[in-house]
Amino acid sequence: MGFGREFARRGNLSFGFEADLTAGDMSSDREFGGTTPCLTGEEGCTADVNWMSAARLVVGAPQGATMPYLTAGVVFADIEGSADLGACGATECGFDERRLGWTVGAGIRHELSDRWAVKGEVLY
Repeated sequence: MGFGREFARRGNLSFGFEADLTAGDMSSDREFGGTTPCLTGEEGCTADVNWMSAARLVVGAPQGATMPYLTAGVVFADIEGSADLGACGATECGFDERRLGWTVGAGIRHELSDRWAVKGEVLY
């Protein structure tokens, strides 16, 4: 779920803001068992993202109803994970915390009307 708003145009550049919230259980299908430091077979080390929210600035070059763009901003996420004896010493350990990070990306948006658009983007 997200929303965005253009706040300025300068020449043939558009400047905007986007915010979104992604919720669900985004689990790593990979358990890093058998590799250092996660040594024990199937239990190994795991990571999950429970939810994340991003706020990004968007700079694009509108070409009619279509606009390629670049974006960058901050991300706040609730993450949890676990690690086995190889990573933690004498006992298994885990974490469940909220972390602040960053994101950058590129995409293309096509306006369907003055209120609706479709887009595809790649974020790092």
